[in-house]
Amino acid sequence: MQKIILFCIAIIFSACVFTPDEPPFPSDRFVDRLNLNQIVVGTNATFSVTSYRELFEFSNDFFIGVDGQNFSTERFISRLEEINRDTTASCSWVPVDQSGEPPVSMNVPTTLNVRRFRFSSENFGERTGDVRVTIRWNGIRWQITRWSEGEFDSFFNPGGVGN
Repeated sequence: MQKIILFCIAIIFSACVFTPDEPPFPSDRFVDRLNLNQIVVGTNATFSVTSYRELFEFSNDFFIGVDGQNFSTERFISRLEEINRDTTASCSWVPVDQSGEPPVSMNVPTTLNVRRFRFSSENFGERTGDVRVTIRWNGIRWQITRWSEGEFDSFFNPGGVGN
């Protein structure tokens, strides 16, 4: 019995001594880590909580097409999965003017400057387009809360426009 008590005390003591450091609180600058080339890479990978789903906040009006039609985050992710099944697809994502990014609020959503994507596929062809994203800090990570397209609907439109 004494060994069990001593063992429990040792575990409690070591838990107090070896506590991990708290991660640093984020700055007011958003680091753009969305890499569409990794998402749409033609590998037939599936999206999971441990991959890209956590980048997107779930809402009913996540994607806004050029015609003003809204689509949910689930529809948008389903569209990404559909594109990802095309093994010939590739895509890049580039901030147009990163130097002019506004300071990002830790309390309210912030709309960032335009991002430009380039999509290429043997099955769908090529398309370049502009996207404006709104992001917010959810207490754990940065998430995209809204995705709105530029002049024309792209392959990413959950309504299937752009095919």
